[in-house]
Amino acid sequence: MDKSVLTRVENFIKYSNSSEVTFNEVFCDLYAEQMMHNPVMKKYFDSFFAGFYPVDYRHLPLIPVQFFKEFEMRSYEAHDQERCWHSSGTSGKISKTFLSDTKIYDLVIEKLWKARVPQFSNPNRKPLQTYRFIPTSDQWQNSSLAHFFDVGQKTESLDFTNAWCNAIRLNEQKDRFVVEYDSLLEFIEFHEDQDVPMRLVGTSYAIASVFDKLEELNARFQLPEGSSVLDTGGYKGIVRDRSRGEFLDQAYHTLGIDLRHCVNEYGMSELSSHFWNFYLDGSEWWYVPPWVRVRIIDPLTNEDSPDGVAAFYDLANVWSCCAILSQDRIELMKRDNRQYIRPLGRVRDAEVKGCSITAERAMR
Repeated sequence: MDKSVLTRVENFIKYSNSSEVTFNEVFCDLYAEQMMHNPVMKKYFDSFFAGFYPVDYRHLPLIPVQFFKEFEMRSYEAHDQERCWHSSGTSGKISKTFLSDTKIYDLVIEKLWKARVPQFSNPNRKPLQTYRFIPTSDQWQNSSLAHFFDVGQKTESLDFTNAWCNAIRLNEQKDRFVVEYDSLLEFIEFHEDQDVPMRLVGTSYAIASVFDKLEELNARFQLPEGSSVLDTGGYKGIVRDRSRGEFLDQAYHTLGIDLRHCVNEYGMSELSSHFWNFYLDGSEWWYVPPWVRVRIIDPLTNEDSPDGVAAFYDLANVWSCCAILSQDRIELMKRDNRQYIRPLGRVRDAEVKGCSITAERAMR
């Protein structure tokens, strides 16, 4: 990978450059550089164009997210120190996202974490006791979410005192992590009695399991002002699915935490950037950072379509492919030259439709 291209990408992210012209130039250069090192991406591109290279990022072929399950999508030479995130879907196949290093990946996490987590915008807020419901990356080396929270924890430790502790343990007999409910209930009671704010961070399904347990015990608490929840990752079939509204209702009815203090991150293991929730005019939206562009397109025509799927153009995706066609449905809004999205779930039969067709097209 050309170091000058990586430097331009890093600077674009560091300074939150929102210029559409500059974004297009850097993006097209990154895409071209990736094709030089990624034979799958190059073959897929050539199936669309012959001797012609688009000068508008919106005309570049988007790599279907299914390719991350079918091929090794590297835009660099494999080496022993590389990282690899795993994510599996209903088909049972594992999606693998390779990174030569995590420098830009970590920069994105740190920058967005500081922009969204309340302590950074209000330094006078009391430090929180944080309970973590996800293993560390030492325990889950191939988990992008574990790494995400590792970087977030490190980011906070550099700016203010904030105590973190693990609220899960490894059950070696079942080779899985479980919530320590008895200890957690004691912690919650302590924070309520002593008027000390607390925060729950981790996967959506782990935190939802806490809400379910409290409801099962008919236990309700009123945690002090400043208590919060930070969740990500969906439910993965481990606990019952619920809407975002149901999740927020449970947070309020079990712990007294209202929606203003429920922070959510939406992302994909195949993307290096992620999207944090905000409330605009009373509605919840997820902010698109300046180094990402999002479209809703008809995957057959590449044309904008409100009934299509989300297309992500992510400059931070330097090590795989920066243009990805997802299987997610979203709403898209633009305000003050900023994009916001609202996740609507996955397309029905997403892993079945088109995956064999696109894979065949890439390698024919």
